[in-house]
Amino acid sequence: MAMVGLSMASSFVGPSFQALVAEESAESNRGKVYGITQGAFQIVGVIGAPLGGLLADKYGFKVMFMVATGLYFLATALRLMMARKIRKEEKTPVAAPSFAHLKTSLLSILGLLTAGGIMTWIFISDGIGDVSFSLVGNLFPLYMNNIAGLTKTQLGLLGAVASIATMAFITLGGILSDKRGERVGIVLGYFLIGSALFTMVNVKPFYAFALAWALLGIGQALIGPAYSSLISKVVPQKLRGTAFGLFSTSLGIISLPAPYIGALMWDKFGPRVPFYVPVVALFIILPIIWFKFKLPKTNGAVPQAEGPGGTVPQPAGPVAPVEEPQGVAAD
Repeated sequence: MAMVGLSMASSFVGPSFQALVAEESAESNRGKVYGITQGAFQIVGVIGAPLGGLLADKYGFKVMFMVATGLYFLATALRLMMARKIRKEEKTPVAAPSFAHLKTSLLSILGLLTAGGIMTWIFISDGIGDVSFSLVGNLFPLYMNNIAGLTKTQLGLLGAVASIATMAFITLGGILSDKRGERVGIVLGYFLIGSALFTMVNVKPFYAFALAWALLGIGQALIGPAYSSLISKVVPQKLRGTAFGLFSTSLGIISLPAPYIGALMWDKFGPRVPFYVPVVALFIILPIIWFKFKLPKTNGAVPQAEGPGGTVPQPAGPVAPVEEPQGVAAD
């Protein structure tokens, strides 16, 4: 029940925040804005991961979860205070949510997903990656602790290494997305993540694991802003929140049996075998991403977002100085 509640809370926050960032940023620097906000969020990983590992080692998991619960309540209180201020400043009336509006939005998004354009290939490639990583997502702590022999504190330090690497490179990842195109950052990011996973299951020293997790963090830094920026550009403004939410939901459903399959592979073929599946899958989808994730050239005009009936002009809002993330595929 606790995991269900935590997942529900994340599902409300993530899509709305991604859509908000897109609305409050210009398309010319949207990747950079996503990078800045997601980089700020990585501070949580830098501080929280080693702190959580230390608390679990010294006082047990119960104390760790109690501290985490207190921080969640504090964050909720701060967010409620912010919401009151925002409501007072809003001047444009917002339509009340309804099932009819949700149905229309979902049908429009489904039309985009089945049209054979960029959205279709984003969904296919992201689905392959999501299923592959779900095979090993729950096996990481077991492998690190039982096979590699790392302590909980060392696990926390590895999480901090990945977060520091992500925080250091994520703004550069956003700039790369804006200057060279989203597909460049996504391809480079997936290549680094695949290399990190391969390294992780073939080394023993702690410093080698730290290097692998640094590569993992850099890969996430390149992918996060690029994916968010790309989706925001190919989806009409009024459908962005629904699109981000539907991607998370549908991919989660598709990958639902993956953890069980990963555990079976662990038992049948050994603890290293499941980790090779994401590596192979990533290198399979790299050519798909490179050739299919291409936005049409606009010759200096404002890019257009694909709509179910053609293209819909994408108005750009004022540039927001901040932005926020994702979330392990990966994910």
